[in-house]
Amino acid sequence: AEAPDGFHARGDCTGRAYRYTLLQRRTRSPLLRARAHFMPSMLDLERMKEAAGALVGKHDFSTFRSSADVRRHVVRTLKRLDISSHGELVFIDAEADSFLQNMVRIIAGTLVEAGKGRLSAGDVQAALEARDRRRAGPTLPAAGLCFMCARFD
Repeated sequence: AEAPDGFHARGDCTGRAYRYTLLQRRTRSPLLRARAHFMPSMLDLERMKEAAGALVGKHDFSTFRSSADVRRHVVRTLKRLDISSHGELVFIDAEADSFLQNMVRIIAGTLVEAGKGRLSAGDVQAALEARDRRRAGPTLPAAGLCFMCARFD
């Protein structure tokens, strides 16, 4: 479709969605190497879902951004953060008005820590409120992250 005069693909975007894919199995898959992050241990998806619930809504997401991200405005509205699975694949689907640098990969790393039993939903809530990057999980690799769509009003 033809865009109207003055249209700006980034500035006029009202929402974005990403998917982070994990592969849960004993051996790596050469076919999914660039498309899913390998997890040799099983994750507790219910714990991940509980932890995800602490992040949905309008918050200061300082804890969940790259240390290289120097933007002053760090409040974002995370509209949806769903955990689902299909066979050996686990999907983390995130939708927000916009994202900070590495935000989805850090959220995914934090949810993996919850799935391993290392963090509770309360720990994730406390990390969010602390506004301290050291309180969140690791930044997972880019392999596994996929931009799904942009929304425009």
